[in-house]
Parts: sequence; C-alpha cells; structure tokens
Amino acid sequence: MVNGYVQANRNVMRINSASATSASTSSSRITDGSITTFRRETKTTLRSHDPRYNNRDMNTAPTAKQEESKDKITPQMKMPSSRKEFFQKAAGSLAVASFGLTAIAQPSNAAANILPTIGIPAPSFTLPNSLGKGEKTSLSDLTSKNKWTVLYFYPASFTSGCTLEARGFQRDFNQYIALNSQIVGVSVDNVEKNAQFCQEEQLGYYMLSDLGGNVSKLYGTALSVPGFGTFSNRQTYVIDPKGELKWVFTDVESHVGRHSREVLDKLKELQE
Repeated sequence: MVNGYVQANRNVMRINSASATSASTSSSRITDGSITTFRRETKTTLRSHDPRYNNRDMNTAPTAKQEESKDKITPQMKMPSSRKEFFQKAAGSLAVASFGLTAIAQPSNAAANILPTIGIPAPSFTLPNSLGKGEKTSLSDLTSKNKWTVLYFYPASFTSGCTLEARGFQRDFNQYIALNSQIVGVSVDNVEKNAQFCQEEQLGYYMLSDLGGNVSKLYGTALSVPGFGTFSNRQTYVIDPKGELKWVFTDVESHVGRHSREVLDKLKELQE
C-alpha cells in the first residue's frame, strides 16, 4: 500500500517535472523569438535616435567591438504593416522579455488615440526649427502668413519611409505654393539632425524639433515605447489660414509614396 503510494507520487513528480521543462523551453523560445524580431524591426529607427549613429549610413557600426557583439538575426514573424503596429510589437516584445507570457504591456500611447477635433483651432505650439541660430516657430507664426499649413509628423530623419515622404513633398513643392500653402515637418529629432536632413535632401521647407514629444501628444500622434522614449507617428494635419484644423491624415504609412498627392487633392477640395 505504502509502496504504491510512493510510486504514484514519483510518477506525479515526473509528470510535473516534464511539464515544467516543456513550459520553460516553450517560454524561452517565444521570448527569444520576440526579442530577435524586436531587434530586427527596431534596428534602423532606434539607431537613428542614437547619437553614435549620427550619420547617413545607419548600417555602419561605431566600433569593431560593438559589431562583434551583435546578435544573430533570423526571420521569425511577419513585418508590421504600419508604424503604429511597429511600436506596439516593440513594446510587446519588451514585455515578454521582462515578464514572460503572463503580462504583455502595450505602448503608453493613450494620447496617440485622441486626435484633435476637426473644425476647431489647432493646438498651439512653439518649437525650435531647423533654420538655425536658435530660431523657433509657433503656430501663430505660421498663420500670420495667411497661408494654409501642411503640418506633417514623421518618426525619424534619414529613415527610408521618412526620406520618401519628404521627397514627395519636395517634388510637389511648387504646387503647394500655387495653393497658397506651406509645408512644415515635425519629429522628435534634434535641431542639428533635422537641419542636416533638410540640407542633404535639398528641401525647400524646414522641420521642427519636438524633443520629448509634447506637441506630438497634443496632436494625438505620439507613440511611447518603454525604455526607448516617445516617437511621432506618421500623420499629417491641414490647417487653414485662420489656424483652424481642417483635415487629418492618419493612414499614411501604407502609402507614403503617394501621400503628397493626396494632400494636394484634399487642399484643392477644402479651398473650393
């Protein structure tokens, strides 16, 4: 009787041990895969905010030692279809790495889901611009010119999507002038980086530096990733000469290449 009881307990212990080992292995695999995917997907954008990579070639590591310590990259999951999904996946991966499978956190982006209301005055702001000499630009400065303003937020200068978007606006620059409008970009990049971006891309417009992302939060375009700070989601706002918000483009990431033409069409429609 006693021997049978002991044998039963041993069997239960074996089963529990095997289950624990299996669960641990599964958790480790999922965690490793999430971290690997996160590192691959965030590589370019997060490097663009690293002062060690303050040049156009984002694939050049600063030292040989850092190059040797890079983790191996293997394809794991489908790439995100939008910038917002990108940061959501990043935050989720961080949570898995830190807490296992029990608590998957979302980005602190409650503000990003609250867009300003169309038809009322646009949120006011004053930010340093890329023109240099410590100059700043406010919303009142823009509206004082009695022009329409295309205020577009983007994640980071020199990244592929942001470069494509900037070139689109520059390509159609004369058409914006013909529509009595001005283009202004906003990101969390510093003034020096934005100035370099404008110079290298030969842009006819300037950028504003929203360090800390406070203005991005006002406009409902901020995405905060724990451990990495706040970024601006890719969204565009059309403001009339009186400072009233007339239109918001939120789904820009999926068609960056034709975005400028969409903005031009909307400007023509709003001015009729």
